[in-house]
Amino acid sequence: MILGTYDFKVSGFCDIGDLFIDPVSHKEFREFAKKQLETVSFDYFVGLEARGFVLAGMLAADLEKGMIMCRKPNKLPGAIVGTNYKSEYEEGQFFIQPEKIKDKDLVLVDDIAATWGSLLSTVRLCLAAGAKVMAIVVYGEVKAFLGNKNYLELQQLGIPIIYGEVLN
Repeated sequence: MILGTYDFKVSGFCDIGDLFIDPVSHKEFREFAKKQLETVSFDYFVGLEARGFVLAGMLAADLEKGMIMCRKPNKLPGAIVGTNYKSEYEEGQFFIQPEKIKDKDLVLVDDIAATWGSLLSTVRLCLAAGAKVMAIVVYGEVKAFLGNKNYLELQQLGIPIIYGEVLN
């Protein structure tokens, strides 16, 4: 599937909404991700706000797993831990409830990886909270950022990275 790109926030912004509109592409991604995860043992999916919630939620339902939300500021009750991240178009923070992930094996899910900054920050957050990250699933990776330092650091951590497409 070719996603629409726009000059929105940054030049070449990919709109994952096209995946959700097209039921064939949506199903193909789900089937691809489920097949890739067949040999991965884990407890929960962690969806990164906000589009990662949609993808993690559908995979969690398909595979009968739970899903935990990694949220932006002021959206989670109770004890939380957080981290800063930098993406291709913003800097921000993610938070998670550590008691839900401590000693758990996780699969992180997001829509599109460009700089890999938000995913790397979330991996570090989960590890610091006492969890293990067993895999990362994204719909696509932006070609212009292939092999950047964040991606290389994720590879050095030995975490399998599952993505459906390399996007222009």
